[in-house]
Amino acid sequence: LDYKMPPKTLAKTTCMICRHSAKDIPANDKGSVACEFCERWFHPVCVGMSQEKFKVLLEWVSDGSPSPWKCDVCSVSMVKLDKTIKALSVRQDNLEARQDEVENR
Repeated sequence: LDYKMPPKTLAKTTCMICRHSAKDIPANDKGSVACEFCERWFHPVCVGMSQEKFKVLLEWVSDGSPSPWKCDVCSVSMVKLDKTIKALSVRQDNLEARQDEVENR
């Protein structure tokens, strides 16, 4: 999905896909879902979430647990971030190994 991010205050009161206002977004247990990372709200139907998946998500958050769902923008960002972190970890390991070699000479 490619959508323009509005200010965070507006994002908390507007579906990021259809742009309906908070008045049209019922409480979480009645038809909307927040992204775990950006905390923006979406209608399940707007993001192609099945009713079954939405019901499972509702069960998950019913005890006050945070939503484990991520919007498409955050999902892509998290994949990129994960790849970057792994690459940096490999670079750090290589640097530490080289330092050990130099110190042991």
